[in-house]
Amino acid sequence: MQKLIWSAVCLALAACTAKKGDEAFHINGHFSDKAVGEKIYLRLMGEKVKIDTAVVAADGSFSFQGKVNEPTIASIYLTPTQDENQPSLLLFAETGTIEIQAKSTRIDSASVKGGENNQALQAVLKLIGGYNARLAVWSDSLKMLYESKQQVAFEALNARAEQVQNEEKKAVADFIKANGKTVAAAYIAFQINSYNPKLENVSADYQALDPAIQKTYFGNKLMEIMDNLKSTSIGTKAPEFETTDLYGQKVSLSSFRGKYVLLDFWASWCGPCRQENPNVVKAYEQYKNKNFTILGVSLDEDKEAWQKAIANDKLTWHHASDLAGWQSKTAQLYSVQSIPANFLLDPDGKIIAKDLRGEALSEALASVLK
Repeated sequence: MQKLIWSAVCLALAACTAKKGDEAFHINGHFSDKAVGEKIYLRLMGEKVKIDTAVVAADGSFSFQGKVNEPTIASIYLTPTQDENQPSLLLFAETGTIEIQAKSTRIDSASVKGGENNQALQAVLKLIGGYNARLAVWSDSLKMLYESKQQVAFEALNARAEQVQNEEKKAVADFIKANGKTVAAAYIAFQINSYNPKLENVSADYQALDPAIQKTYFGNKLMEIMDNLKSTSIGTKAPEFETTDLYGQKVSLSSFRGKYVLLDFWASWCGPCRQENPNVVKAYEQYKNKNFTILGVSLDEDKEAWQKAIANDKLTWHHASDLAGWQSKTAQLYSVQSIPANFLLDPDGKIIAKDLRGEALSEALASVLK
């Protein structure tokens, strides 16, 4: 499971000449249907999250203004607390004036004009939306075919869906290359590489960015993903960490040195993880007496739910968690953006395989544990 939202003269010269705090933005908007005096909110997202408030005037207008260090991704929403289920409008706060025309019932589809990053962002969101609409048509059919065990029909339709997904990936990669002088390209590159990233893909997207854009907030975040992937690639020494086990005791990865170790990232609330657990149990039972063990690292926040899942799924190996969810320091160290995820380590602590599922796990263990 995963935590997508998913040219130019040197960022209108801003990326080349900008000094701290010298990008002034003005957002002027108009609602055709929102009551006078109601509040709306602007959330600026970067190194530090900033929230501003505006009030709808008698003619339905509203405005925000401020300064940012660089073009900054932002959202406009309608209630004091923003959550993932609440419609919001994604845009860039960037130099100049941005014009918005909106209906409060569909603020997420409001028109946005002004700024090269907003122009690029709107184009790529429209592009992604078109592909998502095509895939959505098949969603219910795929679910029905899978649940009714119509394997041949399911695989045929799933193959068509995968083809569309591959077309989407290429189209987005082409967008990043064509818009590499915009922060919008860095933002989209970060978003698409935040889930199940591959080093070659992250590297290609990063290299497609202008050197000035590589130094922006999202350029740096992309670099962080690359660095983490390099540190956890096959053949490298697994990064050392210390966390807390099921009984509140400190446990370190190096304490398992001398054995083959499956470092298994999961959570009690993760359906695919729970579905995969029987395969992991089978492998553990088969090889636990052959110099093999497992360290499960949970992305839970609720200790009771974590303990209950361990008992229910009969996971009789070592377990640890800082109960920080997606903010788990261990998960971040290993660039884990989706679960289940795992790393197979040799007795010296070197990563020899990654993301082993089903029979692939047993086959990998069989090849090293004679």
